[in-house]
Amino acid sequence: MSNACFWREEEMADLILGNLAEEKRVRLQRHLADCERCAALFRDWSAVLAPLDPRPQPSPSLKRRLLRRIACERWRSSILERLRTGSQVARAAVLLVCLVSLVGLFAVQRENVVPADLPDASVTRDVAMVMDPHTVLHVVPIVPGNVKSYVWINDTSNEMLILTDGLVPSAEIDYQVWFITEDRRSHVGLLHWQDGMAHLYFRGGELRQVENIAVSIEPKGGSFRPTGPDAIFVNLR
Repeated sequence: MSNACFWREEEMADLILGNLAEEKRVRLQRHLADCERCAALFRDWSAVLAPLDPRPQPSPSLKRRLLRRIACERWRSSILERLRTGSQVARAAVLLVCLVSLVGLFAVQRENVVPADLPDASVTRDVAMVMDPHTVLHVVPIVPGNVKSYVWINDTSNEMLILTDGLVPSAEIDYQVWFITEDRRSHVGLLHWQDGMAHLYFRGGELRQVENIAVSIEPKGGSFRPTGPDAIFVNLR
C-alpha cells in the first residue's frame, strides 16, 4: 500500500464521474495501482456510479403494440366510468367494450393500421355508434343453449351492430343474418368470430323499415335464401 493514502471516497466518486482535474485524475489512477484499500473503494463506487450499459429497447413493432395497449386501457377506463351514471346506451357501450370483449379488439394484433395513441378503428366506430343517443339497444331473450344476444339499431345513421355469446363456431356451418320486412328476408351478412363471440356490423339501407332480424344456420359460406332454422330471432317493432 502506498504511504500517501490520503484520498477520500468523494474523490473516487469524482474520478468515476469524470469530475477530477486532469493532473489529479492521473495521480489518483497511479495511486489505485498501488493501494488495495483505495482500489477496493473504487470498485465499490464503480458498481454504484459507473454508467450502465444501455437498457434494451423494444423493437418498433413491440413499442407500437405497447403504446396502443396503454392508450386502449385508458380509453376503456373512461368508458367504464360512464357505467356509474350513464344512460342505457352508455351501459350498452360497456357491454360492447367489456362484456363482449371485442376486448380482443383492444389487444390490437395488426401492425401499422392505426396511430399508436388510438384504439382500433372498428372499436371506435362501434362504441361511437352504440353511445349515440339515437341508438336503441334490443336485448334478446336467452334461447336454448344459453345464447345471449344484443342488437343495437340506429335508425338515424342506418347502422346496426349484432353481438352474440353462446353460439358455437363450426367448420361446417355459418350463421347468416337477415333483415325481415313484410315477411320477406334480405341477406345482411355472416357473423364473424372473435374471442368466442360472434358479431356483425352493418350500415346502409333504411333500417327503420326493418321489422325483425333473424340469424339462421346455413351451409358454410351462407345461402342466397334461408335454408336452415333460426338460431336467433329479434323482434324490433
